[in-house]
Amino acid sequence: MLHNIPFSIPEQFASGLTDGSIVRIGTLLKDAETGKILAHVQESGLGQALSLPFSPFSFDPVGLAQNLQLKQMMEHLALLQYTNIGIAAVSLGVSVIGFIHLHKKIKGLESSIETLSKKMDKHFQELYEREMRRRFVDIHALFGQLEQLQHFSSLDYKRTRSVDIESGLCFSSEFLCGEIAHHWDQDKFDLNWFNTLVSCLLVCDSSRIQCLLMSDEMSAAKHTSAKIAETYCDLFDAMGPVKLSNKILANTDEKSLIDYKKIEWDASKVTEGLSEVTNSSLTKVLLIEHLIDKSISGNQFISEMNANTKHPIILLEA
Repeated sequence: MLHNIPFSIPEQFASGLTDGSIVRIGTLLKDAETGKILAHVQESGLGQALSLPFSPFSFDPVGLAQNLQLKQMMEHLALLQYTNIGIAAVSLGVSVIGFIHLHKKIKGLESSIETLSKKMDKHFQELYEREMRRRFVDIHALFGQLEQLQHFSSLDYKRTRSVDIESGLCFSSEFLCGEIAHHWDQDKFDLNWFNTLVSCLLVCDSSRIQCLLMSDEMSAAKHTSAKIAETYCDLFDAMGPVKLSNKILANTDEKSLIDYKKIEWDASKVTEGLSEVTNSSLTKVLLIEHLIDKSISGNQFISEMNANTKHPIILLEA
């Protein structure tokens, strides 16, 4: 039964994380000496409802500590050795984020794209108007359908539609991957635009896995998770901090006002985030394998985590 799933909280592993006998790799906690998997790090329904600012590569915690639940979440992430809290907010395990929150975040991303497009050349604006807006309308529609789907009572209908929507999100993810790779290869490079594309890709891919788990398509969820991890390795591994620093520098107009240390810091944070995303995607596969091995229903697992309103970060013990 689902209520017997051994969920725990980060404090139970605090001493090991502090003395180094336990290490975190992606979303796994492992014994540093034996390599044994001890737990899978997850974000609960409470954690998702807190709605951390959705910017994986630039996150300012000022003011958030005034909210006790957010403070608790940030303390948990720090204990788990997440150096980039923004990345942690979108890469933890299988996302259990509510579709209403996802819909809002996608809308926020579109607004940032619209603002950015006005700063770029005419060709880019035309591309945006002709293609990007259409793509984001499609993504809006898919998340709108997911949000509406939560109000249906028929489990069979929910499962069928979830699989259909995952297929649509798959096309969106493939498009975004292509756009990210294309933008990286261009001489004209904008870091904000790059970050926005990557952010949207993470939301789409996280939701694809959630759709399949909700449908109890466990084998498909495992396969999809593995393909996503492979894609991230191919896409992000070559994007090092030196290359990114050079790209940012080449696209800075006021050379005399350049803050080289800030450029290096920005580049290191972005590439650190990409590495964290890749590691998290690789370890999601192991989480799903664990669910399959323990005969845990994906739909019930998602529901149980969504129902957690006490702890923003929880761990599924191995």
